[in-house]
Amino acid sequence: MTPSSATLFLRLVARHLLAWTLLCAVGAAGSYADQAALAEPRSYGAILQSWLALHVPVMGLSIAVSAALTHRPRWLGRADVLLTGYAAVVVLFMPLSLLYMAGLDVMAAQATLTLSACWARVLAMPRFDWFLELAWASGTGAVVVGLHAWQQSRQREEALQRSSVEVLELQLALEHQRLEALRGQLEPHFLFNALNAIGALIRTADAAQALAGIQQLSELLRYALTAGARDWVSLHEELKFVERYLALQPLIDNALRHDLDRHDGPSEIELRCVREGERLTIEVSNPALRDAAPNPGTGLGLRHTEGRLRLLYGDAASMQIDAGAHRFCVRLRLPSRAPESAVPA
Repeated sequence: MTPSSATLFLRLVARHLLAWTLLCAVGAAGSYADQAALAEPRSYGAILQSWLALHVPVMGLSIAVSAALTHRPRWLGRADVLLTGYAAVVVLFMPLSLLYMAGLDVMAAQATLTLSACWARVLAMPRFDWFLELAWASGTGAVVVGLHAWQQSRQREEALQRSSVEVLELQLALEHQRLEALRGQLEPHFLFNALNAIGALIRTADAAQALAGIQQLSELLRYALTAGARDWVSLHEELKFVERYLALQPLIDNALRHDLDRHDGPSEIELRCVREGERLTIEVSNPALRDAAPNPGTGLGLRHTEGRLRLLYGDAASMQIDAGAHRFCVRLRLPSRAPESAVPA
């Protein structure tokens, strides 16, 4: 529940009164120590009462300035408003403050308290006292304005930080959605190519190999279900996957589809993984069969592999396709470690 305007104003008044009371308490303690050697020293309570009475005008000034800036925070950025406010302090506040101080002197002298008596006392004051009152008023206003400017600056910084965090969270959510969308397209693509590879084995009329292939597919699907739920898997896990299917998803299954499925002879698919410092290079290649029937496929595998690399690593990773005269090669270059922003499995 948001506090009402009256409640907020009362809190503001309480803060200022507390601050001025503490300041007067310190000043009164100094005055009490200075006059302790006198024959008849005044009590600390009497001195504190005098300090509080003398500072009533600047207390009211600080409350008024703070309330105005709280209600109109944009005034802090307007020099014309601040100058007008200071002019009002000089023209309006100073005469009233001097009359108040003169009234205290009149009452202390046990004289009749009248406006003419107070004004006569103001005119009789040393001009240095006028300067001190103006200095107190100017300093009080400057401190209040400075505190509000500092508070406003902190609020802007906090709002900027919150905004930056929200933007980063939105970007992270968007990137995660994009990654999930790519994964959703890749996994059906993997299954499609796996079934094509099994179909190629069946066409060889080798029942034993076909049954073994179906068993391997079962193991692969089990791995795909567990690994697919994670954003990152290790190269060791993928190599175990390769042992079952000869497929480093989705590059080797791409090689199988564009090699094994186009002829009945043996296939030669090469996988190279080389680590050089903090960089990892992965190459998958298969024979380029110029005379075999074409098998164009959908093109999703390589395209989305490149998309995932760009999404996860940015410019730190790249994919290169080399369609040579004798071999078709796909080469990945990426950091050997997951990015710091990676979410642990």
